[in-house]
Amino acid sequence: MKKKTFMIVVYGKDNCPHCKELQRTLAQVLQESDPLFFTDIQNLSKIEGLVAYAKAETINGQRIPALQIMKWDNETSCYQKMVDPRKPIKNQSQGIEYMPTYLQLQTDYANHRYITKEQIVALMDIAREDL
Repeated sequence: MKKKTFMIVVYGKDNCPHCKELQRTLAQVLQESDPLFFTDIQNLSKIEGLVAYAKAETINGQRIPALQIMKWDNETSCYQKMVDPRKPIKNQSQGIEYMPTYLQLQTDYANHRYITKEQIVALMDIAREDL
């Protein structure tokens, strides 16, 4: 079976309305998108989800739901995290506002910002640039 190029890992929890909303939004985006992507749901309320979360390295448990895009690597025969190629965004008064690590998105509860369809599409576009 041929592997899809990109896996979008969603980190969520049981009984989390924002997690369910992200899953719905992502399903809609993937239905409208090209077939290079698929979703892997990781439930942090289960052991397997906690292991995936720990391996993600940079996902903040206080900012769930979150997602991370991974790319299939033929050499290792597994999906690997993708380094975010974007430059840091600096805020004059507060220093660095955004420091890229891996290609991922997290919920920003402090500013009431939730992951949007437009953000997901933009992140997928960045992933496609790595083809």
